[in-house]
Amino acid sequence: MAKKDFKCCISSIDEQQQVKVKSTAHFLNSIEGYKALVLWVAKHCQTGTAVVYCMEATGIYHESLALFLYRQNMHVSVVLPTLSKNYLKSLGHKTKNDKIDAKGLSTMAAEKSLSAWQPFSESIYELRQMTRYIEDLNQQRTATGNQLHALQHSMYAMEELQNILKEHLAFIEKQIKELKVHVEQMVKQDEKLWPKIEHMMTIRGVGLYTIVVIVAETNGFALFENIGQLCSYAGYDVIEEQSGTYQGKGRISKKGNSHIRRALHMPSLSLLRYQVPLFYALYQRVLDRTHIKMKAIVAIQRKLLTILYTLWNKEEDFNPSMHVTKKEVATTEVATQDELSAETRSPLLVYQS
Repeated sequence: MAKKDFKCCISSIDEQQQVKVKSTAHFLNSIEGYKALVLWVAKHCQTGTAVVYCMEATGIYHESLALFLYRQNMHVSVVLPTLSKNYLKSLGHKTKNDKIDAKGLSTMAAEKSLSAWQPFSESIYELRQMTRYIEDLNQQRTATGNQLHALQHSMYAMEELQNILKEHLAFIEKQIKELKVHVEQMVKQDEKLWPKIEHMMTIRGVGLYTIVVIVAETNGFALFENIGQLCSYAGYDVIEEQSGTYQGKGRISKKGNSHIRRALHMPSLSLLRYQVPLFYALYQRVLDRTHIKMKAIVAIQRKLLTILYTLWNKEEDFNPSMHVTKKEVATTEVATQDELSAETRSPLLVYQS
């Protein structure tokens, strides 16, 4: 998928599991190109043949085509670039170009049972775009503040440049404030969304904006069948390094939605400051076992994500005196995607980092 066009390949698989390339083509990344694609596929596929459209997530350039095919009741699968890249390597490809990528995706769709893609609802998609823009503004505010601080302590004052940076900083802060007010108004006006978020806000130290980010990035927790899938999508699944007698240190994969992990960092510290029993007990247990504070904080972040998921599904308030068992602490290190069974493996949800 590219900004102006996209390259396609049709592959079929026979009873002996042999994949054969039938045709290749390229189309414009526009409505006209999408219609031409459907006609081209119908020309090369017999009536009644099961057809799976598989594409790679490339920023936002794949979204319009995926939505078009979804509205045509087609089976669409959107895979992450790392997944398609590793698949091509497993086939022995050393060269990378659009034609090879198209053939690789087509072969993947023929060989594997890929989960169907579902679009974000329009309201949640808008929330996601706005919260991501706020995140960008926060980064700009930090960078501008650092520049101003450095200038104020430089050898020469340069007051004119300082005034420009101060005005720019004030403008960024004004935008952030206005956008957060707009996000809050949007959420409170949504009759389906707001009651669920109210339940999630009963956790002390977790604010509205954090919850909105989580809901927006997970599409309202759609397609997640269990906690393992959710944690893997957020990058909280653990990678182990073990071979024979060697036992390496486990770490989270971070191969997931970084916006979720970033949003959960400050609330996890607030939970520690308020010593909320469920999370504080978990922190102490992990810290006693590992002697690494950051691992204990990450365990809180994962636990908070699972609690938010539970409150969303059950539509109930948080119980701060909930008992923490050793079993719950042990599950802070969940299996990686490769270790999960087909029933519990995360669906092919796509995020934009």
